[in-house]
Amino acid sequence: FRIPRMTKAWVPKMFHPMSGIERVDEALKLGKGVILATAHLGCWELGGVTLSLQGKPVTAVGVPDPTNAAINRWRDEMRRAHGIDVITIAPGQMSPLDMMRALDRNRVVCMLTDRNFVESDPIELEFFGRRAKFPRGPAILSIATDAPILPAFVTLGTGGRYRADVEPPIPVPPKGTKQERGAIMMQALVKVLEAKIRENAEQWYVFDPYWEDAEPVSNI
Repeated sequence: FRIPRMTKAWVPKMFHPMSGIERVDEALKLGKGVILATAHLGCWELGGVTLSLQGKPVTAVGVPDPTNAAINRWRDEMRRAHGIDVITIAPGQMSPLDMMRALDRNRVVCMLTDRNFVESDPIELEFFGRRAKFPRGPAILSIATDAPILPAFVTLGTGGRYRADVEPPIPVPPKGTKQERGAIMMQALVKVLEAKIRENAEQWYVFDPYWEDAEPVSNI
C-alpha cells in the first residue's frame, strides 16, 4: 500500500543496492526496447514503479482478474499515476501489436512469465524437475522485434528493504525455426525463474497447481 504514494526519494530507503540495473540502460541504448520478464515473486509491482520513477519508459502487460473489477481498476490507476502505460491481455484486444508498438518506441515492457493465462498453445518446459506449461509469447516477441529479454525480480530482503536483481539477457539462438528458437529461449528463461524462486520460495505467490497430471522428468 506504499506504492501509490511512492516518490523517487523513497527508492534508496526501500531498496538494498540494486544488482544489474545498468543492464536496462544498456539494452535501451540499442533502441529496440526491452522485455522485462518476471514472476509472481516478491513485489513485482514495485519493480515497474521504481523504473518509472527513475525516468525509464515503462509499459506493464497484465491479465485482468475476472472476479474483481475493482482490483483491476485500482491496479491500472496506480500504474498510470506513476506514468506507466498499461496493455491488457483480453479477448478482442490487439495485445501483441500493442507490445510491438511499445518496443518500437523503445519502452521497457514488463510481463509476468511464470504462468500461462491466455495462450491456447503453450509450451511445456522443465520446471523444478517436472513438465509445466508456459507462454511462448515473450520469446516470440523478442525474436520478432530484436528486443532483449531481461529477467528481473524484486524480492524482500533483510531489514524490511527490497532487493532488485536484473539478470543477463536471455541468449537468442542463431539457428532454427522461430518455434525452435523460442522454445530454447523460454527454457533458458524458466531456468532463471526456477533459480530465483528456489532462493525465495516463501515469496512466490501462485496458488494454482502447476504439475497436476504431470510426470516427473528428474529428481528435484
